[in-house]
Order: sequence, then C-alpha cells, then structure tokens
Amino acid sequence: MDESQNSQPYVHYHSWNNNQCYHESLSNVTHADVYFGWDKVILRERKKIKKPTIHYAACNIKNKRHYQSNKRTAASCAYAAMLSHSV
Repeated sequence: MDESQNSQPYVHYHSWNNNQCYHESLSNVTHADVYFGWDKVILRERKKIKKPTIHYAACNIKNKRHYQSNKRTAASCAYAAMLSHSV
C-alpha cells in the first residue's frame, strides 16, 4: 500500500467534514461556509425564510384548532356552500 492510498480516507473525510457536514456549534453551516464568509449570508437568508414560515405554521395550527372545536359548524357551512353552488 503506497502513501497516496493510505491518505485517501483521511482526505475524503476532511473534504466531507469541511464542505458537506453541517455543524451545530457553527449555527448549522459548514466549515467552508465560515471560512469563506458565506455563513453570514446563509444565516440572514434563513432568518428571512424562517419568520414567515413560523407565522404560516402558527396560523394553520390556530385554524386547525378552530376547525376541530367547531366541526359541526364548519361541516354545515361547507354543506351550505356546496348547496348554494349547485343551484
């Protein structure tokens, strides 16, 4: 086994660790992202996406609870709407 074959797993691991493995201690970005300064852009974009996503999810949960607590009303409203469109 020559030296290049011996170092291949080491090189492969470090390439993966630096470029593909997200690290929780680095706010879930890679070492390469931090090294090249991309982490600030990535985290800013994530923050932009996160706020409306959380708002959307919260609204859906609220509407689902409302719908479940008023199943009879919601069902009768849906039935009445269906009848009004079929006429």
